[in-house]
Amino acid sequence: MKHHKRVVFLTSFGISVAIACMLSVRFLSDGVKSSLNSEMEKMGSSVSVLQVKRPDGIPADFADILLNSGTVSFISPRTVEFLESGDETYTVYGVNSSFFEMCGLKLSSGSFFSDRADDHELCVIGSKVKTSRNIILIGKTYYRVSGVLEEENYDLNGSYDNAVLIPNRYPHPSEFLFTCAYSEDDELIRNILHEYLTDSEYEIRKNAEFSESVNTVARLMTKVLSFISGISLFVSLSGLVSVTYITGINRKREWGIRKSCGAGRKEIICQLLIESGMISIIGFLFGAANSLLITAVFSYLLEMEFVFQAGVLLKTGLLSAIMGMTAGIVPAWNASGKSIADCIDT
Repeated sequence: MKHHKRVVFLTSFGISVAIACMLSVRFLSDGVKSSLNSEMEKMGSSVSVLQVKRPDGIPADFADILLNSGTVSFISPRTVEFLESGDETYTVYGVNSSFFEMCGLKLSSGSFFSDRADDHELCVIGSKVKTSRNIILIGKTYYRVSGVLEEENYDLNGSYDNAVLIPNRYPHPSEFLFTCAYSEDDELIRNILHEYLTDSEYEIRKNAEFSESVNTVARLMTKVLSFISGISLFVSLSGLVSVTYITGINRKREWGIRKSCGAGRKEIICQLLIESGMISIIGFLFGAANSLLITAVFSYLLEMEFVFQAGVLLKTGLLSAIMGMTAGIVPAWNASGKSIADCIDT
């Protein structure tokens, strides 16, 4: 290794690039999944959305029917309209007080409105909504701002930075958000729904199902990218085979001297395997360091969690050493099979 520094460096560099790609893909994928799951928890991963497809919607007191049945813990209608104010367009949501807790919304100032009758002209606005004297006109009704949301409050429906939340004023909303009291209550909810709607007139979407779909896609992408990185590692290890083979040929005199001093085939094979394993480990160490740097930089730029798994790092290092030693088996076997006469006669 000391006499073939350039070859060892280039081979280790190729291995380090492949290792860096593999580990970076794994760490970044874990970071993405962890960040997504955290955000889903903030949005309420247990929240389900009832979408009514019937033009006249469903009576608003349907929320009270489900709540009184004991099948749901929280439920809120959600109606949507748009408000134009100057050059800005805001999304107006008609909800009840349960909506804030279900979606995990937080305030930077003020307070949420309640379901009391004297709060029916209060509203909560997003961080980017502009008002005049904390008063906003929606339709023909003036609403007083009771609270302002923190920045980057959002759920599967989108961001609430440009949203205005008002007490629901629609008698037949087309959408409800709810959380089940127990996981087995799905069927009970459907039985209650069938008293008002047919199967084709409604759809239930669950945040948890969306979260699982995202994780499935992330796992698939991780496998594809890891496979591509694995091909790079295989190519690099092919180069390691060549290096071990060439050094084995160029060191015939060394093998002859060792054999004449009593070294057997086993000792020469072990020496070459250890050398090829060391080259692979050197490549792994550089690759692991680069992968941590790449992951840290991307995690900072993308504002996501940095996930480090020591177990993955150790398994990759062990795999790298084993594959490096495996790559040197054939060249080591050929080099150790030469007789003393063949080795000295160079």
